Amino acid sequence: MWNICSFGGVITLVSTLAVAPLLRAQGVLPSAEPQKSNEPAAVKFDKVQLPKQEVDNIPVWATIKASEISKQITVPLGVHFEGAILTGRIVLQNDLSEDVRLGTVTSSCGCTAVKRLADLVKPNSSAPLLTQIRKQKAEKFSEGIRLQYAGKTHEILFSGQIEPRLYPLDHLRIKPDGQGDLLLRINDKTLAPESARFDCVTEGFSIRHQPRDAQTIVLSCHRSDGMPNEIRIRPFFNDKSFPVLSVPITYIGVLRVIPPIVYVSDGKPVRVFATGDIDAFEKSETVQATLALRCSDGSGSVNANSGEGHAEIPKATIETHVKVMPTLVALTFPIAAAIETDRDYKATLTVNDKELTFRVRKRD
Repeated sequence: MWNICSFGGVITLVSTLAVAPLLRAQGVLPSAEPQKSNEPAAVKFDKVQLPKQEVDNIPVWATIKASEISKQITVPLGVHFEGAILTGRIVLQNDLSEDVRLGTVTSSCGCTAVKRLADLVKPNSSAPLLTQIRKQKAEKFSEGIRLQYAGKTHEILFSGQIEPRLYPLDHLRIKPDGQGDLLLRINDKTLAPESARFDCVTEGFSIRHQPRDAQTIVLSCHRSDGMPNEIRIRPFFNDKSFPVLSVPITYIGVLRVIPPIVYVSDGKPVRVFATGDIDAFEKSETVQATLALRCSDGSGSVNANSGEGHAEIPKATIETHVKVMPTLVALTFPIAAAIETDRDYKATLTVNDKELTFRVRKRD
């Protein structure tokens, strides 16, 4: 923006942007810092997309009279599916003998928008306040709006349940050959299994599918690389994209230590975390396990208890504390061997007939 200024009879164009800091310091312009407020942000009315039907056909969610005192209204909206766009109207009635005004309207969340069709309501008439709630994921929701009408403040709370259109019946269980089937249940009866297709978002997996019945789809998965904790799949019905499904993976008969390299210190117990087929560990307990250490360069075995290089005694029995977690198992055990700093070791820990292999290095 440019202002015309006169200095000694000479007319000069001065950029307001250039002198703005000086003008703010002198109090001519307000501070550039945004004013903070604890009040919720005003609703952006232009977010509401009016449906094609007439406003009168939009369901009434609540009615507020001008003569009423401030109140809170609860509106149950029931069960809907992911991606639902719920539209209703709040009817503002004027039962007084003079015009009343609709004041500020605020919402609790950006997924809730409101569009006012009038600011003034004439006596013995009414005006609609259109409300729209968008929900993209499966969850229980509770949203609300606050409005000032006829000088009083009213709160309207909306609650409901959003359910998935499609969901897995169980974890994906991958067998040692890398194959596994996943059953998907169609919750939305308007979706036909024959119209479905799927894209695998997770690298290292290939998938194919076939309908099992009117509500179930069998997804055959093949793992070619890696051991991710979950598989992510994007479904399509009639070429329309739906939210990505994230399904936990169980690797039958396979355990993997993460990270694959464990650093040890003299005199301190070692803790490793394993993922995969953790069903072999039913509860947290202390068990007897065997540990074998071998130098990665093939120079011989190390006794895990004494550190002596006896090739004929490669394993040692050690007490191992097992802690079972939802997707991992933590194993804590001692290593009394004299691990050399400049050498790399391969460790094999056998617990409950399950073998875990990992590399061991001494911390500098």
